[in-house]
Amino acid sequence: MKSDKPVVVISILNVYDDLIQGYNIPLEQFKSEAQKILGDKYKIAIADTRATQELNLYTRAPLIYPPPFQFFVYEKGERSKSGFVVGYDTTKIFESLKTQLP
Repeated sequence: MKSDKPVVVISILNVYDDLIQGYNIPLEQFKSEAQKILGDKYKIAIADTRATQELNLYTRAPLIYPPPFQFFVYEKGERSKSGFVVGYDTTKIFESLKTQLP
């Protein structure tokens, strides 16, 4: 979480066999696509909801399908922003996320 760049942590719900349920995309591909769209200005980190619950970062998301992704932005180790993004394809998800980033 401590980086020279802002760190974008994307919390993932329902990961089975390294695939994100509802999107059928491998985690590494998901992270790679996020980095490509968000650019070098941000460092991307992926966390499953169990990890975010343990860190007391998780808040309840609306019950919709596909489930929304919660994100957190950390700048110099401090959380500066959080929110949700939803979409039916990763490009729209990351483009939506990009509009919400500092």
